[in-house]
Amino acid sequence: MLLHPGFSQATVWLAGRNETLLLVILVPSFLAFVRFVETTRPAHWWAHLGLWTLALLTRENAALFPAVSLALVAGFLALRGFREPRIAWFGTVWFALLFLPVLVKPNDPAGSLDIIEIRCYTASLGLGILLGSVDWPKALGLSRETIAGTGFALLLLCAGLSFELTGHYRNRITFWERAVRDSPQSAFARNNLGAMYFLAGREDLAEGRWREAEREIKAELSFNPLYDHAHFNLGLLYYRTGRVQEALRLWERTIELRPDYADAYANLAVHHLRAGNPARAARYLGSARRRGIAVPVPLALAVENALREEPLKGSVRNR
Repeated sequence: MLLHPGFSQATVWLAGRNETLLLVILVPSFLAFVRFVETTRPAHWWAHLGLWTLALLTRENAALFPAVSLALVAGFLALRGFREPRIAWFGTVWFALLFLPVLVKPNDPAGSLDIIEIRCYTASLGLGILLGSVDWPKALGLSRETIAGTGFALLLLCAGLSFELTGHYRNRITFWERAVRDSPQSAFARNNLGAMYFLAGREDLAEGRWREAEREIKAELSFNPLYDHAHFNLGLLYYRTGRVQEALRLWERTIELRPDYADAYANLAVHHLRAGNPARAARYLGSARRRGIAVPVPLALAVENALREEPLKGSVRNR
């Protein structure tokens, strides 16, 4: 698996290391559970439980692992004495149950089935075991030498592709540029590329990253005009470049699309507070509170102080 180009992120991308760590923890956790079933020794149970706890701290999809362990052990007991079927059962159950969380995307407004390949890393162990249980020379009618040579050639090809892909992880922009090239209709990829251009523009306006960010986010909105994050990010870009009224309209649109978008309320409140209109800022904070959104304490205090100072300013002007 380490050589497969689809999983190069697990070794060269810092954010992907948790998948490697998860696999390293889950395998001994399962082995400890098997030993507990065989011996009923408490030490094996506590080892399994401790390792599973570590796995939960690594990735949330480890929550399904007890179900995986029970299903595997149940299959092992039912297939006692049948080596090949037990191996196939292990591979199938491990892959299927650990692959399911990859498909769950509750915060995706588009309801897409885009899959981030690195999230399949742990599940792929089952697929590898399942494929390894096949007698390929017999299944394909080829000699073992031919199968071995073909396998070695495939390993070399995967290693070369993985090495080539490492260049895409040089920095945040090259990463998301590659994501957009691979998935040009992915709203998620275009949104993040636009965000990375936006951040780069803060550091070096000469690079023209503002225009690139605007282009990418607008391209994303052409695919999914109801994507709240895109409206919000485009508003950030416009506000940063002085197109304030357009930014405000985009943040208002963000709230229409997603009434619990906390950052949109906060940005609108901050703008009106700075513009000398604390009453309007307070209305945005009030709307946020009514929807159960936690309002930043410093912002709430600043608005309250500005509201208390308004009458004083009026009395000074009258004098």
